[in-house]
Amino acid sequence: MRRFLVAVVALVAAAAPGHAQDGGPRSTGQPLPRFVSLSADVVNMRTGPGEQHPVLWVYRRNGLPVKVIGEFYQWRKVLDHEGDVGWIKSNLLSNRRKLLVVGQGPVDIKRNAAIEARVVAQAEPGVIGDLETCDTAWCLIDLETAEGWIPRDHVWGLLEGEKLD
Repeated sequence: MRRFLVAVVALVAAAAPGHAQDGGPRSTGQPLPRFVSLSADVVNMRTGPGEQHPVLWVYRRNGLPVKVIGEFYQWRKVLDHEGDVGWIKSNLLSNRRKLLVVGQGPVDIKRNAAIEARVVAQAEPGVIGDLETCDTAWCLIDLETAEGWIPRDHVWGLLEGEKLD
């Protein structure tokens, strides 16, 4: 009987509103998943939600986009562009939308959202910039050195099917 009651309590707790998909309390009410960016020059990703947990990675890329996939009080469970998952304290994250250029080589930045458009610059994979707007095929990006359109499949920082206005 005791085992049955423990199982019922566990099921009720897991189904209770206000809990993140990882089972912890939600603190923002914002949708999961969502993209945010690192807001400091040095950010630790930890194995769990707390400073007592070991550091997995130390990021040194202010503005790097990460996908929030869970919340636990002031901690966010995130996925990075290489598939690593860990926890980052929320005060080290910004809601400002950023992008990471991805691909195998330089990506042409076009004057407008068309294959035949004039190339105004190129961006190497790993470049971080501001994500201005995206449709189903193209994204308007703003880098420190250039602004223009790149194919959506060269952008890390968007949910599948997400459009930005």
